[in-house]
Amino acid sequence: SVTGVQTCALPICHMTWLKFNALVVVGLLLAMVLATSKVEVGKRTLVMLDDFSSKYSHSMFFGQLEKAGYELSYVIAGEENFLIESYGSWLYDHIIVFVVTTEQFNQFVDAETLVRFVDNGGNILIATSEGAAEGVLELASELGSEIDVTGTAVIDHFHFNAATDDGHHSHVVIPASSVSKDASFAVGQLSGPVLFRGVAQQIEKTPFVFPLLSASKTAYSAVPGERLEDNNVLIGQDIVLVTGIQGRNNARCVISGSLDLFSDAFFTAQVVDGSAASAPSANVEFAANLWSWVTKHRGNIRLVDFHQHGSDSLPAHTYVVKENISVSFGLEVLSENGEWVPFSTSEAIVEFTMLYPFYRIPVKEVAAGKYAVTFVAPDAHGTYSLIVEYVHDGHTFVRSLETINIRPYRHTEFERFIPMAMPYYASILSVTAALCLFSIIFLLG
Repeated sequence: SVTGVQTCALPICHMTWLKFNALVVVGLLLAMVLATSKVEVGKRTLVMLDDFSSKYSHSMFFGQLEKAGYELSYVIAGEENFLIESYGSWLYDHIIVFVVTTEQFNQFVDAETLVRFVDNGGNILIATSEGAAEGVLELASELGSEIDVTGTAVIDHFHFNAATDDGHHSHVVIPASSVSKDASFAVGQLSGPVLFRGVAQQIEKTPFVFPLLSASKTAYSAVPGERLEDNNVLIGQDIVLVTGIQGRNNARCVISGSLDLFSDAFFTAQVVDGSAASAPSANVEFAANLWSWVTKHRGNIRLVDFHQHGSDSLPAHTYVVKENISVSFGLEVLSENGEWVPFSTSEAIVEFTMLYPFYRIPVKEVAAGKYAVTFVAPDAHGTYSLIVEYVHDGHTFVRSLETINIRPYRHTEFERFIPMAMPYYASILSVTAALCLFSIIFLLG
């Protein structure tokens, strides 16, 4: 310029100012998101209730969850003012369904939607009671549990809580010693009896559906106060009180036949079972352990350090027939303090499969949480699947698959001299020697 002072063209200055404004706006938006987003991913929990009175009658249980950092959103199950999915994204990580009387959930959150929520990895805790309505019966049936006829309750004339029972002996006591060892992965070692009042369930036990709490041998399911005339009733340990469900995708569900099991009244109850001495119920402990299992803080197994190599100890995906293949891996379990620690088991399997398993080998533990096995590749070339698998009731399913190619020998890889072919070598040499001898005799003769 004439004055020697640098000036800026108007369009360039305007563009620079716009970019600056855009950066400021983006920064403010990010700050607002960080300031308002208090819910940790994995902690978003929807609580579906018949009415808000359950929020206060079960305040100790909900207080446990809030203390552990879970963000609880309470809704009435039959109302139309909430969603669990928006534009293909799930708004919650876990759902609690404490419902008895609601006949139908709202049109956006029906049993089919909740099952789809589980299919996509969500976890659900369901608790109901006698007189369960159609909505929760349908949901339980979809997940693999059949709740007994409406109006029936679990009754036990030998194991009931004399301190709280109403005369029907439906306040059933489950001693800590009666809890199955197979369910210890979920409920842990209880310090006292569990108090239960509710409805029976019937399941077909599979690796995906299993009992977490069963009734004693003296229990049966019937309508309280009515004469038992039907012989087709659930009795004894066929009665499942709390059911555990785990999908192939490791999503977890718990179905409790007792809503009172999680109530403040049962959390603070004194149990008197067959003697004058009373003991506090272990419902607080039992409920906390159940929730930890549902949210994968118990029984959570993962695979680490998975390696496979051939005779040269170098990782490969192509091996020669009859070559030694070595597989090593580690298993870890999530501990109660949130740390991953070595996990010991005798049920880990290595499988080598094409159309059918060529090998299915139990793997031995070589160190704490470390496993290794070596096998010989089959004498059949092709594409195989190398699978590491661990399956156990209530533990997360561990399965890792790698594709392995087995090729035949190249023409340069065969042995030059095979001991088994010595007779053929001898016959060739003898014919050659005979031909030479014949030629010499013929020519000199």
